[in-house]
Amino acid sequence: MNSLSIIVKDNSGNYNNGNISVPVSITTTNPVVSANYKTGTYSSSIKVKLTTNKGTIYYKIGNGAYKKYSTQLTISSTSKLSFYAVDSFKQKSSVKTLTYTINKKSTPKKAKITYSVKVTTQGKNVKRVFTIKNSGNIKGSASTKLKVPAGLTLVKVTTSKAYYSYKSATKTLTFGVKNLNPNAVAKVTVSFREK
Repeated sequence: MNSLSIIVKDNSGNYNNGNISVPVSITTTNPVVSANYKTGTYSSSIKVKLTTNKGTIYYKIGNGAYKKYSTQLTISSTSKLSFYAVDSFKQKSSVKTLTYTINKKSTPKKAKITYSVKVTTQGKNVKRVFTIKNSGNIKGSASTKLKVPAGLTLVKVTTSKAYYSYKSATKTLTFGVKNLNPNAVAKVTVSFREK
């Protein structure tokens, strides 16, 4: 309980003979703290902003020491965050503890082999250029077969970062790649001639 002393002056400029003491009760409330992220599981790093209605915020992560809060906190791994505030009357908020579980999604490791073909014709000569690309994130292998079209004769096969084999009995060309690096490109050029 506090007291307030009052000195009274009348219209003639006279003051009261003694102080008037009046008991005064001052009521204050404790600070309240909050964060922009609640306890939960997140798939990537989060930036946590702490706020209070008054006073200064102090925080700690895990079992560390409390520090004065000044800017948002980046939480990039599973962590326990504790914080509170103290106002100018030394009144302290309750300690708030939040647990953030960070489960970062990892990119699956796989190869992705794709084929594309460009056909050009010059007179009786027909050329097919196959482009083989690995758009995955690990090395990859793949193969395909090509039957020599009717009316054409296989003349030549050239490769870059690829392999091929040819069975004349079935007129079947097999080609592909082995352990093609991620984002690498291989080429197979097949030349035919019309009969």
